[in-house]
Amino acid sequence: MRTGKVGSDFIHREHSRVLRRPAPVIVPRRLYTLPAAVQLRCSLAALTLTVATAGLYLVLAVRLAGELGLPLDDAWIHQTYARNLVRLGEWVYVPGTFSAGSTAPLWTILLSLAYLLPGSPLAWTYALGLLFTLGTAWMGYRLSHLLFEDGRIAWATAFALLLEWHLAWSGVSGMEIPLYTFLVLWLIVAYLSYTPHDARPVYWGLLGGLLMLTRPEGVLLVGLVALHILLTRRQAALRPLLVMAGAWLLVVAPYLAFNWTVSGRILPNTFYAKQAEYAAVARQLSLGVRLARQALQPLVGAQMLLLPGLGWLVWQAARHPHKSVLARAAWEAALPLLWGLALITVYALRLPVTYQHGRYMMPLIPVIMVYGVGGTWRLVERLPARAVRRAWALSFALLLVIFWGRGAWAYAEDTAIITCEAVETARWLARNTPPDAVVAAHDIGAIGYFAPRPLVDMAGLVSPEVISFIRDEAVLATYLAARGANYLVVAPDWYPELVRQPGVQLVYQRACPLTQRAGYASTAVYRLAW
Repeated sequence: MRTGKVGSDFIHREHSRVLRRPAPVIVPRRLYTLPAAVQLRCSLAALTLTVATAGLYLVLAVRLAGELGLPLDDAWIHQTYARNLVRLGEWVYVPGTFSAGSTAPLWTILLSLAYLLPGSPLAWTYALGLLFTLGTAWMGYRLSHLLFEDGRIAWATAFALLLEWHLAWSGVSGMEIPLYTFLVLWLIVAYLSYTPHDARPVYWGLLGGLLMLTRPEGVLLVGLVALHILLTRRQAALRPLLVMAGAWLLVVAPYLAFNWTVSGRILPNTFYAKQAEYAAVARQLSLGVRLARQALQPLVGAQMLLLPGLGWLVWQAARHPHKSVLARAAWEAALPLLWGLALITVYALRLPVTYQHGRYMMPLIPVIMVYGVGGTWRLVERLPARAVRRAWALSFALLLVIFWGRGAWAYAEDTAIITCEAVETARWLARNTPPDAVVAAHDIGAIGYFAPRPLVDMAGLVSPEVISFIRDEAVLATYLAARGANYLVVAPDWYPELVRQPGVQLVYQRACPLTQRAGYASTAVYRLAW
């Protein structure tokens, strides 16, 4: 009886305390689902916009470069791996030499289908990139709808992603960026969509494996999902974690084993080579500067207007994590933002570069757009003045279109530079050097594709032994002589001491107008007679 009385008194006190506590303020949610006819029109408009992007970007590139091409030499590396996979049936860059140099094997495999089909491989490459750009917009729509439960916000986000100039540039770049952004959003949507009775760890593990086959740093998002499972499920986390890890290993184990067999490391050579090459940059800049540079790069564009809404959303979520500004609890919905912070930190620590329009940070842009558009929409809705709401929408749309057009010009310039500097140099080598000439080069993409020769890769992609002395020009000269290199292909201002060595004779250097306008020396070919 006494125990019952104590329990009863305790319940009475707790009940009184709860009654005295002020009720939580819940922001009323207005749910919007667009009619099916409107959604169909939006889908057709999205497809039309994707085709228009391809037309604008490629036509400008042809006018400036004189032919269809690719804006990065690395894109030709993917093409070379893909072609050799089909024609030789081997994962090699230089025929006869297995190489652990591909950081995006899944993208390479998809590109290889072009060499089984009639027509230009570039046409398939562009189509594939645009398909995954459209897929990124679709997954952005789904994530936005999941977080804000508003069809208007979701479609606004999708169109913002299709007009964002970095993503438009990447869609026709021949690089793995659109595939990576698509898989990142797909994994986030797949994970945030589950309910406690509908967990799908096999699904998450398989997606995480495909993500890592597209870029090694994809493991960061997989790790955060695993950490979230551990923190939320605790005692019940072991089984889903083991199942997810098993599915993930099923996908990535062959790739990791191949890298280990060929190079003695589980990750590709490029992963280590780029860190070694740019280690000097990391030493010269403070960590704060490196973090700021990485964080600011994906904000260049109309998304700068979304920062107030993004900040307000984060502030609201921190104050009231279970309010309905977001459909999901804030601690769960923050998973994509935590992934973005992790990616920025890792690159600031290990590879603090922002070249090529910050391509390593481009996968952050869809996450910024999803949260930025949704947060800004909810913030602007609270403003009483309709004119302010219209002014924001018009300014954002106008900036998107302006940067979209500026991105087309940037793409055309990049393609013209690579065509003149890399492709034309490779074609000269194909015409003027014997097939067995040993060519040492820093940028091997176009050379491997247009002028297949025995290669000494000074960037460490297919010559991993270079990594340990990648920026030591004296050691490089000795190494090239020992390897019997006959030709050297470099930008002379990148290797000033090496090109002044006795026996290094300039035999070809094309004057590329855009390179000269930027104040850089064009790529040169040297005959080596050491």
